Amino acid sequence: MKKTIILETLVLAAVLAASPAKATPLPLQGAKITATYNGSAAGMLGFDSGYSGGPGSNITGLDPSDISVEFLTSDFLFGFDFAEDGMLTVYNNDTIPFGSYSIVFDFGSSLSQAITSFTLADRNAIGGMPALSLINSHAIGLDLSNVT
Repeated sequence: MKKTIILETLVLAAVLAASPAKATPLPLQGAKITATYNGSAAGMLGFDSGYSGGPGSNITGLDPSDISVEFLTSDFLFGFDFAEDGMLTVYNNDTIPFGSYSIVFDFGSSLSQAITSFTLADRNAIGGMPALSLINSHAIGLDLSNVT
């Protein structure tokens, strides 16, 4: 699916780490992820729902075949692909117009450890800087409003 849907690649690799000093990636096997886009659950379409809107369509597990993204924004501007090793790749499907692009991923109690930090591992393919935030021990935030 990534090959046909994604036109341009915005690589933003975030490592969910078990310890900020060690920066050991936090495995995501078995994770259930709830996502919002600009504060709206309806703004995210998950893999488990076939990217169709409706109640709970913003909740998904990892794609077991690792060939599809886990989430698409409802405007199809961004795709989010989580890997079992804790890496996140963000794809953009079009030129990013000026606007607000705030995303929250909440892993609830599905992780083996608390999230204590995450970092931007690669920003070679983007202009501007995404804002990264650790919301709590099981949720992270990305703001792509300043990214081109």
